[in-house]
Amino acid sequence: MKGSCPMKPVANQPLLPVVEYKPAYHVVGIKEVHTLVPGQPMTSIADQWARFMQRIQEITGREAGAPTMGVCLSSPDGKPFDYVTGAVVPESSSSVPQGMDRWTLAPHTYAVFTHRGPISQLDGTYAAIHQWLNENDAYVRAQAPEMEFYDHRYISMEAADNEFDIYVPVTRK
Repeated sequence: MKGSCPMKPVANQPLLPVVEYKPAYHVVGIKEVHTLVPGQPMTSIADQWARFMQRIQEITGREAGAPTMGVCLSSPDGKPFDYVTGAVVPESSSSVPQGMDRWTLAPHTYAVFTHRGPISQLDGTYAAIHQWLNENDAYVRAQAPEMEFYDHRYISMEAADNEFDIYVPVTRK
């Protein structure tokens, strides 16, 4: 089970991103619709991750140790939003298991924030992201999917030494 993109800021935590251009990503996974309810935990996304991880072995052509991604395809601003749990696959991979879909996420410039610690502390990371977006002088959030990138540094939901990256699409002001 992994995190979720629609957390609301609740605490100040100093955190600065690395702003960099990322290539296209090809993802095979499951898309579901969720609604953020202020003050309520997003257990539906954790449940979606559990369902996806039970089926990840069905994705053929996936390289050993390839990252997984959580992708917000639409904004969680109080409305239902689309969230993908998926595995990164090579561009040439064509096999898509029944009940899953394939997405190509276009190359983009992102502010990349690294969350460190258990998922239960993710709200502090999102608070820092929102603070940076509101206070930096060079970038604004762009209209593109937001992504969580889980590689070998992600251990488990509550591991104190967890690390994963949150890609926030940005453009120059």
